[in-house]
Amino acid sequence: MKILERHINGALVLDVFEENFVYPASNALKSYISKIFAENEKIPLVLNLKNINRMDSFGLAVLISVYKLCQEYQVNLAFCGLTEQTAHLIELTRMDRVMDIWDTEAQAIYQVCNS
Repeated sequence: MKILERHINGALVLDVFEENFVYPASNALKSYISKIFAENEKIPLVLNLKNINRMDSFGLAVLISVYKLCQEYQVNLAFCGLTEQTAHLIELTRMDRVMDIWDTEAQAIYQVCNS
């Protein structure tokens, strides 16, 4: 899995490059974010998922784990760029009612920085 890290307007944007966000590759995202928090970097976080074409239930579990990790560290988190399949899986499990999901990166950045 490739993760591109960018700092934009006070937020940390992580572009996740993994066509199939499935086990075991998806677990790398949680490890990556845990490492950021272990280094005491508490900055608003945006996960840009536009480069994920397919996600399985384990991939969704990783996103939920990241969500819980951000709550634990009191870090604002937003998701953006969901593909149709990814959005459908999140809606099917009703996690869209809990997660902060935006169509565009700009909307997500604004939200995490102004919450």
